[in-house]
Amino acid sequence: ASWHKKMAIDRFQRRVRSVYESNVIQFVVACMIVCNFFTEAFHLQYAPVMSDKRKQQYEAADTMFTLIFLVEVLVNMTANLVQRFVNNRWSLFDLTIVLISLVSLGPTELPFVKAMRLFRVLRLLRVFGRVQALRQLMAALGAAVGPVLTAMTLVLCIVCMYSILGVN
Repeated sequence: ASWHKKMAIDRFQRRVRSVYESNVIQFVVACMIVCNFFTEAFHLQYAPVMSDKRKQQYEAADTMFTLIFLVEVLVNMTANLVQRFVNNRWSLFDLTIVLISLVSLGPTELPFVKAMRLFRVLRLLRVFGRVQALRQLMAALGAAVGPVLTAMTLVLCIVCMYSILGVN
C-alpha cells in the first residue's frame, strides 16, 4: 500500500511539473511579472498625487499579484519538491521575492517595510528565468562580456598612447 501511495504521489508530481513547465504557463507567469512591474512603476511615479481611490486600487492589485505569485511558488514547490526546488536558484529567488512581498503587505508604518517594497521591482528579473529565449540571450551577453572588456582595454591603451604622443 505504501508503494502504491508513493507511485501515485510521483505521478501527480510529474503531471504538475509538466503543466507548470509548459510554455503556456511560463508565458502567463512572465506576462503577470511584466504587468506587475508596470503597475509598480506607475505607483512609484504617481504615488504622491494619487487619490485615495487610486491608492486602494493599487493596494488591491498589489495584493492580487502577491497572491498569484504565492500560488505560483507553491505550485513550483509541488512540482519540484524539496531537492529540485532548493537546487534551482531562480526558484529560491522567486521564494525570496514572494516572502518579501508578503511581509510588505503587513503594516506599512515600519521604516524597513518601505525599503522592502522596492525589492518587489526585482520580480522583473524572474522573467529571465522563465523564458528560454531570454535565458539564452543573457547567457550570450554574459559570454560576450570578457571579449568586449578586452577590446575596450585595448582601445583605451591605444587612446592613452596617442594622447601621450600628442602632449609631447
